[in-house]
Amino acid sequence: MKPTKAAVLATAAISSFVLIAGCSRESAPAVPTNEQIDDSIVYMEMTSTGWVYYPSTTGWKWTSESVDVFSSCTGWFAGASGEIMTAGHCVDPESDTKRESLIRAVGKENGWNAADVSKCLDECSVGGEESGSPPDLRVQVNQPDIDGRVISEWRDVQVADMVPAEDGDLALLRANGLNKETPFLGVATEAPKSGEAVTAIGFPGVVDAADGSKTDALSNPSFKTGTVSSSQVGQNGVATLEINADVSSGMSGGPTINDQGEVIGVNSRKALRSSTGGSVEGNAFNFVTDTADLNRFLQKNGVTEK
Repeated sequence: MKPTKAAVLATAAISSFVLIAGCSRESAPAVPTNEQIDDSIVYMEMTSTGWVYYPSTTGWKWTSESVDVFSSCTGWFAGASGEIMTAGHCVDPESDTKRESLIRAVGKENGWNAADVSKCLDECSVGGEESGSPPDLRVQVNQPDIDGRVISEWRDVQVADMVPAEDGDLALLRANGLNKETPFLGVATEAPKSGEAVTAIGFPGVVDAADGSKTDALSNPSFKTGTVSSSQVGQNGVATLEINADVSSGMSGGPTINDQGEVIGVNSRKALRSSTGGSVEGNAFNFVTDTADLNRFLQKNGVTEK
């Protein structure tokens, strides 16, 4: 049934998740080859299903039908038992991007003009099937057709733990029922220093557009090289690493690795505007999650090396 509550808050929040215990990461090769890294990279597609509470000519009301919107991200195996790391905003049903996508989809179906959409983005709420619930989110994963892949068809995965974007942007997924161990990437014990070489890995949206077709014709992940520009701590106290590797939409959640093939952070976001409001488009101001935060997150969930 559709939501009946007058409004649903669309702020990002941690939902109730099942934590994973007892998982392990065996020692990964010191310097894995690109082919070995390819085996660990996972393509993700999210389907958000929701209703929008919007102003009509007869007053505020919920849309009579739900809408589906699709988005893509990248994940990577962090453990041998199907544990997948990605960015929190990729699987947060209440993220700003998912809310905006749902509102724009409803606006398109109802012929809203730009002013209507802009007003709704400021004022409307979104919800799921149950009254007061967030939009429903389905997460499915697959891998390109390569020799070492473990997942060869679209598979639903469990969101085991998630930290929203503003609090660290990390998420752990579990691919259950796999018939063999998953080839995972090791995580660095120390954060890289400014100037050190790094490579951001993922599936750019311009290469594999998420359109709900669920085809198996996935391109191989892209490797974008650069260096660490700086380490930063935001006003909310969350640490991040700034890199100048060219990370684009769809690569969110993928790993950024050092020259030893160790993950130093999860691809998180890019800066679109400076502190003075000017555009920084065309410049590589990209951010990955903090190395120490990533290690603590994995340890909290029992995904630790023996």
